[in-house]
Amino acid sequence: MSSYQKTSRSSLSAQRDESILIGVTDTERVSEKNYDSRIVILLLIIPIWTFLFTALPVLINFQGVLADLYRIVEPIVGLPLYYFLLLSADVFTTDINHKRKFAFGLSEKSFLGLWFMIAGSIYTQGAAMHATAIMAKHEIENAEANNPQMVLAYPVVKDVENYYRDTLEHLIGHYMYAGGAILIALCNIIAFRNQRHNSPHSVPLIIGWVIGSLMYGILIAGVAIEFPKGTIVGLVYTLVLGILLGIFLIRVKGISLHGRCLVLQYYLMSSVVALIIIVIWICIHGFTDRKSAGYLTN
Repeated sequence: MSSYQKTSRSSLSAQRDESILIGVTDTERVSEKNYDSRIVILLLIIPIWTFLFTALPVLINFQGVLADLYRIVEPIVGLPLYYFLLLSADVFTTDINHKRKFAFGLSEKSFLGLWFMIAGSIYTQGAAMHATAIMAKHEIENAEANNPQMVLAYPVVKDVENYYRDTLEHLIGHYMYAGGAILIALCNIIAFRNQRHNSPHSVPLIIGWVIGSLMYGILIAGVAIEFPKGTIVGLVYTLVLGILLGIFLIRVKGISLHGRCLVLQYYLMSSVVALIIIVIWICIHGFTDRKSAGYLTN
């Protein structure tokens, strides 16, 4: 009897611990309808937040250190938003296939958690490197503007500026930032691949779901246009991802206006939107980035 009580307590404790990890208790699990609503809201908020802290500084010529630090704020909030989305997947909210090995001897929950940690690290490191390179570049540009003779006296200053701009900002920073975002998206796609939803339960949620996918697609296209060779990467990424998601959703009959596969359809729609924008850009400007095309060069 004592052994049975210990086992029961241990099992109950484990269940409580797991519930704490996913943020809700067994008796307070959110209904499927509420999970769907939360998913839609997150799918709308995420691209809006990212847009405010990545695209806005390009559209508006911010000045000063605070303007440079502004960019660093994005992953501090953006990454938890992505994580909350991941935690809304059935694999994290239920005990389905909890003990079954998924990959590398790990359960699906553990594997996706590890994947997200690695992707998030790349994402934040890229964001930090990108922001740091911009701050250093701006300081050098200001010094050059205030001391025009400095470049003539010390030509290496221009080399340092080019290194921060071309290598750290445009190459390493941009690609790590974008690469981390792609890995996070793939993590969410895998997590939600078998999940079926009751569809958005109100017109505002449906509108938010569609607007979110449109904004995310515009964001993908904007990022692709922003950095060198980005149009090629963006073209390949959206084309491959769109085709694979389209085939998968058709096979599982997951394409519908009612959002039976909310997350996967979201990424499919955003890929199509981004692909259309990138193709239009390529037709007009070729495989050039924004600055090479002469837009917002300040």
